[in-house]
Amino acid sequence: MALADVTLRRENEGLGGDLWDRSAFGITLVRPDASDDAGGRTATWLHVSPRKLDSIWDSGRAHRTVDMRFPDGKLFMAVEHDELLGYMVRAPRFGRHIVAAEGRRITSAVPRIAPWRWERLFLAQVLPLAAVLQGLEVFHASAVALADRAIAFVGTSGVGKTSTAAHLVARGAKFVTDDVLALETSDDGVVAYPGAPRLAIDAAEVRRIPVQAREQLGPLLGTFEKRQFAPTPVEGARRLSLVYFLQRAAASQEPRIVEVDEPRRLLGAPFIPHLRSPARLVRHLDVCAKLARTGRTFVVDVPPGCRADDVAELTLEHAGGVLL
Repeated sequence: MALADVTLRRENEGLGGDLWDRSAFGITLVRPDASDDAGGRTATWLHVSPRKLDSIWDSGRAHRTVDMRFPDGKLFMAVEHDELLGYMVRAPRFGRHIVAAEGRRITSAVPRIAPWRWERLFLAQVLPLAAVLQGLEVFHASAVALADRAIAFVGTSGVGKTSTAAHLVARGAKFVTDDVLALETSDDGVVAYPGAPRLAIDAAEVRRIPVQAREQLGPLLGTFEKRQFAPTPVEGARRLSLVYFLQRAAASQEPRIVEVDEPRRLLGAPFIPHLRSPARLVRHLDVCAKLARTGRTFVVDVPPGCRADDVAELTLEHAGGVLL
C-alpha cells in the first residue's frame, strides 16, 4: 500500500483505520493488532483523536527540546521530551505525534486535510526519530542508487541536495531518499535504507526536466511551497559508497569535484540533532568512522548560476567512472 493511499476512518475513540504497512528509514509501520513476531524494526502506529492524545500526553514532566518559530514569532515546530512517555512532535496544521521512548510505538492525531500534507511532518521528523530511537543513524542528506550502490548528497539548506537527486532520478538513477538518510554499519561498510516515497522540489527545477523524464519522479501529489512527488524508492538497503558534499564556490570558479579525506565533515550532518544521548553519539561516530574507511568522499564546488541539472550531469559522469 502506498503512503498516499492511507485513509483515516474515525471510530468511536478516534482510532485510525488503515495503516501503512511498508518500510521507510529502516522502520516498518504495523497495525495495532499486528502479531508480536513481525520481525525487524517495527513501530506500531495508532491514530487517535486530539482529545485522546491530550489524555495520553498529560504530563507535567515534559520539557521542550525544540522550539522553532517563524520570523513573526508564531510556532513552526516543537518537540517535547518526557523520560517515561517519550517525545511529542507537533506543528500547527500538521498534527501531533507521540513517539514512545524506545521508538516502537507512534500515536498520532492528524488534521482533516489531504494526507500528503500532514505526512510532511510525520515523514520529516516523526519516523526518523523512531529510527534513531531504534538504533539507526540519520543524516541530513538526499540519496540515489547507481550500479546497486547508494550515493549521498550532503550540504546546507538551499545548496541543491534534493534538486540534484531529482535530476539524477529523472536520468535513470533509483530514488533512495529526500532530505533524511537512515544509515547503519554492516560487516563491509555502511548501508543506506530507503526513505519515504516523497520528493519535494521547486517548480523551476521541474520545468528543467523533460516531460517524459518527469515520470521517473512518480505521480504529482500537489503543491505546498514546492511540488510534491511520490517516487518509488529502491527496494532494500544499499551500501553507501560515495558521499558528495555540495558547497557554494566563488563566482569565478567552474563546477568541479575534488576528492577529500575529511571524515569530520560527516560529523556535522546529523539529523534530529536534539537527540544527544550517549548511545546516539557513539553510534554517530561509529557510522562516520566506518564510512570514512569503506566509502569515498568528495566536495562539489557549485558556483553561483550553476544549475542543479548541471551538477547532476557532472556527478553522474563522475560517479559512473568511480563505481565502474
